[in-house]
Amino acid sequence: MRTKAKVSIAVGVAVLVLAAGWLLMTRGPVDGGGAPAEMQRPPPVVEVATARRDRVEVSVQAVGTVEAAERTDITSQVTGKAAEIRFSEGGRVEAGQVLVTLDSGREQAALDVARAEQRDAGRQLNRLQGLEAGVQISPAQIDEAEARMATARARVAEAEVALKERQITAPFAGSVGLRRVSPGALIEPGAVITTLATTGAYKVQFELPSELLMQLKPGLPIEIDAGVERRLVGSVVHIDNIIDPATRSVAVEGGLEASGEWLKPGAFVGVKTVVDSRADAVLIPEEAIVFEGGESYVYVVGSELQVERRSVRIGVRQPGEAEILEGLEPGTRVVVRGVQTVQSGQRVQLAGDEQGGPPPKAQ
Repeated sequence: MRTKAKVSIAVGVAVLVLAAGWLLMTRGPVDGGGAPAEMQRPPPVVEVATARRDRVEVSVQAVGTVEAAERTDITSQVTGKAAEIRFSEGGRVEAGQVLVTLDSGREQAALDVARAEQRDAGRQLNRLQGLEAGVQISPAQIDEAEARMATARARVAEAEVALKERQITAPFAGSVGLRRVSPGALIEPGAVITTLATTGAYKVQFELPSELLMQLKPGLPIEIDAGVERRLVGSVVHIDNIIDPATRSVAVEGGLEASGEWLKPGAFVGVKTVVDSRADAVLIPEEAIVFEGGESYVYVVGSELQVERRSVRIGVRQPGEAEILEGLEPGTRVVVRGVQTVQSGQRVQLAGDEQGGPPPKAQ
């Protein structure tokens, strides 16, 4: 029995020795601290960006309507038949150019008569004024002749105005729209013949929240997105002095210039108004910011490549970047890739630095 017990003990010791050897072979050597080398994982590799100081713009978006800088309906002041149409639809006209002539036979005849009467009155007045000094002429005769002359001049002026009204002209330079009348058509006062609008200069009407009223002022830059891969730059021209009680918004008018025929009055456009700008804003890539439970924070990388979680207050956000109002100073390094793999107090390895560890000290 004793021999069997000795054999069992020997077998047990051998099993323990073999198990211990297997553990040493599979888990590797143990360092001085007693932890297996496999458990000392390499620091996570991250990419960082440096907070920089740059200019940032505070802007607000709106939808606006394009209008010509000047636009008017071309109408007639008098009744008459259209004798001649002198414009082409969509064509450009100059200020004062005749667009339509009305039949003017009677007006021309009336002007001819008025001018004949003026010439006759002038001859009568000249004859009386040229008589010799010995001829008796009463002052009343001279007065009557001068009155006839004045009346004749007034009738000529009146006839000229009546004849001029038979020509419908462009009040300013621009392009005309569709023609609403045909030659020979009877045109009544106020009837629209065509429309005239300036080209090259435009207005943009849009509305902004009344909360921005204190920041709005003429001259603020605006950017127009016409939806055709073209962006135009203009400025605020006028701000209404009345707030719409229904929408609590204020009407704003912007001005801009654009060449070509692609921008048309009545078009809807996007309007970005820059209401404020800061030249010394602190900016970091937006992907460096972690949002969690109503809090925003970043991981700051220190000189020893140790990360620190730091809360930040965000200001203006623009494509790819965010302004940091509190929490960071320019020159601070923050993790932008690998944010989800690090923890505060942990050391990291920078992408491209195969050795990791702290940067070498300056000699």
